Amino acid sequence: MLGVFTPNRLFRSMRLVNADAKGRDHELLIPLDDTPTLLFVVGRGVQVFEQGGGLVPPEGKRIYIPPRMGNAPNVINFLVRDAARRNQ
Repeated sequence: MLGVFTPNRLFRSMRLVNADAKGRDHELLIPLDDTPTLLFVVGRGVQVFEQGGGLVPPEGKRIYIPPRMGNAPNVINFLVRDAARRNQ
């Protein structure tokens, strides 16, 4: 399950928008007021890698998502692998 907690502590799940042999794409819509968002990423039994290739620690990591600039959406990518497949 993927999602975020709002400032009011409500959980909002991320919607699955695509799945293929390469993986799955999830989407989170941020309000029109471009509220800065804090995304918490943690993986149990999996390895999660950030866009730059860095491994997210097992205890998780908070990632600040700044307000968007212009009309282009903020896109953040993660690679998730089964922890048993460490060398692949």
